[in-house]
Amino acid sequence: MRQNGKFLFVFLALGLFISCAQAPQQLVSEKPAAPVVDLTPGKIRDSIVLIQSENVSGTGFFVTPDRIATNTHVVAHAGTVSVKSPDKEKDWTIEGVIGFDAKNSLVLLKVAGEGTPLPLGKIEAVQIDLSVSIPGYRDGEFKVVEGKIQSIRKHTKWLRIKATKETDGSPVLNNKGQVIGVIVPYGSYAVPSSALAALLDASLSMEPLTEWQQREQIRAAAYYGLGKEKFSVKDYTGALIDFDKAIAFNPAYVRAYYERGKAQFYLGDYDNGVASLTQMIKIDPEDADAYYGRGTVKVLFGDYAGAIVDFDKAIELDAQHATAYRNRGGVKFRLGESESARGNTEEARRLYESAIADCTKAIQIDPEDADAYNRRGAAKLAFDNFEEAIRDFNRAIQIDAEDATIYNNRGSAKLKFGESENARGNADEARRLYEAGVQDYTQAIRLDPENVNFYGNRGAAKLSFGELESARGNSEKTEALYEA
Repeated sequence: MRQNGKFLFVFLALGLFISCAQAPQQLVSEKPAAPVVDLTPGKIRDSIVLIQSENVSGTGFFVTPDRIATNTHVVAHAGTVSVKSPDKEKDWTIEGVIGFDAKNSLVLLKVAGEGTPLPLGKIEAVQIDLSVSIPGYRDGEFKVVEGKIQSIRKHTKWLRIKATKETDGSPVLNNKGQVIGVIVPYGSYAVPSSALAALLDASLSMEPLTEWQQREQIRAAAYYGLGKEKFSVKDYTGALIDFDKAIAFNPAYVRAYYERGKAQFYLGDYDNGVASLTQMIKIDPEDADAYYGRGTVKVLFGDYAGAIVDFDKAIELDAQHATAYRNRGGVKFRLGESESARGNTEEARRLYESAIADCTKAIQIDPEDADAYNRRGAAKLAFDNFEEAIRDFNRAIQIDAEDATIYNNRGSAKLKFGESENARGNADEARRLYEAGVQDYTQAIRLDPENVNFYGNRGAAKLSFGELESARGNSEKTEALYEA
């Protein structure tokens, strides 16, 4: 095992904050067959509607001939709210609200006219890895996304969905075309069909939409929805203002604290980001996301011990929290580097091995997590497992070919491998590896031309096989970027 020395390994931190997970029910099953329901125009398509207001749009679906389910924030904004069919040729008028569940972000709308209701499935039959279909509207167009159930919350049975992109208010369908969940604006979550069934059974008296929108909980949901929209276009300052307003109207709005913490994180206000997430933990100490998010912020403070404590708690609450395993592995790698620099070889080895184990667990849960492969590759390289490290970096690039840090790290692996081959007298193989490393650094620079570390690494690589003048040019570029 050797210290990484002059080659700098780089990991992305900001992109790792966004994850939604709760403690899953431990169910084991064979992977069910993919959905076979016909989702082309027909019964199911006729059940889905596009709901639009001046500020927000979302998906809704019929649960009885004259009742539509959707998310609270989709219809929480004052002003005109339209309900249209997929072909935009049919519309319905909202007569009022006949039930809502603020905690689960569900609302039932009574409409004039009828549609085709979707049947509800039983949440008890849902298992991890179940294939699902999620019909809804994305950018105003009707689309169907396929996904899988990644975890199931212990107490409330909330579902975490692994899919490319979901739309708020969309139904989650099993292979029988039954609704087993409803997508909510809390990351990749769906509330279970049992929550919707309970709302249907409650049968409250109808309340005019405009009056319902004045409730404090609903005004909080409206600002939450606005904040999410602004956050999605990287207007973090505007999002923070809206999340603050949501909390002012509903101080117990757990997810608003999480989103506010994210906005503060991206604005560099780490102290208040930690405070928001700590407040979330006080309100709901069983929420794995709060610990995960707070741990991620602590990494930026350099509070690695505190970060590991939070990641440990997130994993205790949710054994399927892939990003908590991955980030904990990344922290252990950093601690291993520190111990190696101090000469504490055995402790460094223990940390590297633990980092590899965490990243491997993350990959088992989510085989498409490029950064888990990236981090595991770096930890393997600490043991001079060059070929295994490069295989991990190769897989990471297959998943995400636009991440400059992975090319940088693979370049460093090839350089170290080249040094090893050169020491063994394999000069030709060493040169091939040096040149391949330079190519990786060059690609990293193409993707992120302002990163000074990439130029420094490429310069060191060129120096390794004698291109002194070229190396000097990279050093000058590095100095220029630092001075800028």
